[in-house]
Amino acid sequence: MKPFGMDVEELAKIIDTVRKLLEQLGPLIKDIITAVLDAYSGERIGREVADFYSQLQQKGLPPEMVQELTIKYFENLMVLEKIVKSFKERT
Repeated sequence: MKPFGMDVEELAKIIDTVRKLLEQLGPLIKDIITAVLDAYSGERIGREVADFYSQLQQKGLPPEMVQELTIKYFENLMVLEKIVKSFKERT
């Protein structure tokens, strides 16, 4: 039987080559993802929340609304941070 017009040995060699390539790329991909995710550190989150708060104030929103929206924004960032942390633990 010749799947894809190749004999089994040829196909096995191709699969082995692809496997080796993926093994080599795996750590590189992990390092790239980790670098991107690490950029989203606690310090950066703090700056983003403060900037968000300031922008809302500058727009003249009521203080209660500014506080409520800022808290929701922060909570959403924390959910993202948990997802990132979970992802990093799995890799």
